[in-house]
Amino acid sequence: MIKRLVMATVVALCALPQAVISDSAKDRSLNDLAWLAGSWERMQKNSVMRERWKIVDDTLMAGDAIKISGADTTTLERMKMLQRDSIVYFVAEVPHNDSAIYFPLTYVDSLGYHFENPQHDFPTHIVYRQISPDSLHARIEGSSSGKVSGVDFRFRKLR
Repeated sequence: MIKRLVMATVVALCALPQAVISDSAKDRSLNDLAWLAGSWERMQKNSVMRERWKIVDDTLMAGDAIKISGADTTTLERMKMLQRDSIVYFVAEVPHNDSAIYFPLTYVDSLGYHFENPQHDFPTHIVYRQISPDSLHARIEGSSSGKVSGVDFRFRKLR
């Protein structure tokens, strides 16, 4: 089982998109994103969305996104922040894709940590920004039906 998991990871890493990594993203450490650890919540009209992150070790953070509607809880996505060599990746596992989608960290600026995969349909760009210790702004962007669009997610940290 472990051998298959290692092989799948190696195959996936070899098939990664050739995104351009800027100087601001080179040699970044997963420790730069340690502030994500914990549970983040976003209130919606009839539900609550939570994103939860856990530091597994110095090369891996594991997370998930769930939706809570009354007594029902649905897992929307499983996620990882993964460091391989000098590159940090955001990895998404969603039910409608057969395999995990890798987004390398391409640059860091005042708007946050930018992960991009131009070969993915939507999103092609994911941004995580810490507004304050208790406030997170996440954004997904890309083209859909020929139009560039984005979705913002504003979370507050749970205590």
